[in-house]
Amino acid sequence: MKASIKIYPRTWAVAMLAVAFSLQLSAQAPPVSTSPQNKNAVLEIYDGIYCSYCPQGHQIAGEILNNAPDDVVLISIHSGQYAAPALGHPDFRTEFGAALAGQTGLNGYPAGTVNRHVFPELQQGLPGNTAMNRIHWQSAVTQTLAQPSPVNIAAEATIDVTAGLLTVNLEFYYTASSSTPTNFLHVALVQNHIAGPQIGGAAGDLYDHNHVLRHLLTGQWGQPIGTTTAGYFEGRQYTYALPADIRDIPLEVANLRLAVFISEGHQEIINGISVTPDFLMPHDINAGLLCAKSDAVICNSEVAPVLRIRNEGNAILNNLQLSYQVNDGPMQQHAWYGSLETYEWADVTLPSIAFMPSATGANLIRIFSANPNGAADQWAANDSTEVAFSSPPVCNTMTLKVELKTDAFGYETYWELIDDQGIVYDHGGNENVGSNGGGVQYATPSDPGAYGNHQFISKHITVPVEGCYYLRLLDDYGDGICCDYGDGYYRIKNAQGNLLVSGGLFTVEYIEPVYVQEIAVAATDVSELSLNATIYPNPVQGDVLYCKVELPAARPIAVSIFDISGRMIGQPAVYDLPAGASEISLSTTNLAEGAYQLRLTTDSGHLGKVFVVHR
Repeated sequence: MKASIKIYPRTWAVAMLAVAFSLQLSAQAPPVSTSPQNKNAVLEIYDGIYCSYCPQGHQIAGEILNNAPDDVVLISIHSGQYAAPALGHPDFRTEFGAALAGQTGLNGYPAGTVNRHVFPELQQGLPGNTAMNRIHWQSAVTQTLAQPSPVNIAAEATIDVTAGLLTVNLEFYYTASSSTPTNFLHVALVQNHIAGPQIGGAAGDLYDHNHVLRHLLTGQWGQPIGTTTAGYFEGRQYTYALPADIRDIPLEVANLRLAVFISEGHQEIINGISVTPDFLMPHDINAGLLCAKSDAVICNSEVAPVLRIRNEGNAILNNLQLSYQVNDGPMQQHAWYGSLETYEWADVTLPSIAFMPSATGANLIRIFSANPNGAADQWAANDSTEVAFSSPPVCNTMTLKVELKTDAFGYETYWELIDDQGIVYDHGGNENVGSNGGGVQYATPSDPGAYGNHQFISKHITVPVEGCYYLRLLDDYGDGICCDYGDGYYRIKNAQGNLLVSGGLFTVEYIEPVYVQEIAVAATDVSELSLNATIYPNPVQGDVLYCKVELPAARPIAVSIFDISGRMIGQPAVYDLPAGASEISLSTTNLAEGAYQLRLTTDSGHLGKVFVVHR
């Protein structure tokens, strides 16, 4: 899809004419400065989702940008072998990346160019290449920012969200003559906050990709500027109909930015700027709930979800009423106050809420919003969201058995068993990885504690009290212990050897919770309650077990299911039952064939009923 362009050329013969024309175009673009200025640095990074060192490059580039946010322009160009997506993975490449990378001379990823300039002694490969390793980017940026630029650029952009139309108005003015008679103007569309896979990234498939090149409105090598002498001024306007997606990656309007720069030929960028567009929205008052986040597994009985809200209206968003609940528990209220411009977002950590885990172990947080700025929301379709989490397996013995098998790079692995306070009860593996947090990629086989390749480790660990414990695993390279370089794994079992949880596929860090609760389960019915209860059908051949309960008075009852080794299946469910007869139905869909105990518990004791599942 091509961008349309309008050009407003001018040669400023006298200063008064220059000022008059600048004022004439100021409604379209901010007036460009006519005073000499130093260059901004345009850092183009060549990377890909399978490049394990690229997250380090992103971190370095982010720090460079943070140190000089008004003077550095970032563009992430996915190209080459590390960007070609495997089946089911996203394609962040563009039609422009291969040619751009081809002129850099890069011979490793991530590579970067700063203003497409040759920095002697810093380049990758042969002399004359513009590509540099990440350790040299800061030096090149520092040198660039100290150099005078012959041209100044100013621009603004607007996105009409309803029409899906991007309009860019820009001006440039030459304070000195360029070294070449023809320059080229480039307008690049980049996108932030694209969630996707990234080898070496701590968030795995939810890695936050930023500054990703999506399109060049001015084509592969830009559009020519025919006059490049001191005093020359020109204004241009570009319009671009935004597609819904590019290479099946949605073009999320709120996260779009522009990079505008001018080059001498295909190389040597002489200045550039970043542009954040304004947005024309269909509604004035519209608060959107983008998403809610929670740990995938919650070990304790409280959860504090994190909610991302975004202003999707034209008016500034100052306050919002939030309500939320876990499973079918009571609704909680929380008032948010702040100040968000259009498409600005904020993460809100909601106050902790106590909950009773679902009997199946699958739990759901529901969140709702209302009354943005004390008024009715003009678009209700984005006023709710939800996030699921699960309850951990239960270990019925005070001793846990941790098993670990390393992959083909055993020295990269470190593990520890900790509690809620971070107290370490046992640990193993590369101690240097343990101390640096993983992902640094500095580990060696000679480091203290380092495991061998494909080594099997087994530990019995006794903990002092019942409660939540966590197996924390770190990998120095950021690719876990399974499956590209050997079938490594971790397992947690109880003292009898019954498997509670297993895995191995992660990136830099992974935490696996387990709840320790010493439980003895009898093979026959046991009772510490003056309670009448019957279960049927027994054996269970369908998907539901029914329990009839007779109570002398109303009271809450916790209902749990254990296998015959004492491992709790899921988490207890609490029912507030009235006096007299009640019937509870329990799903057995996820239960394998075998014997189980249904346990009914009140504040005065418990009743255990044995049943059998037979498919």
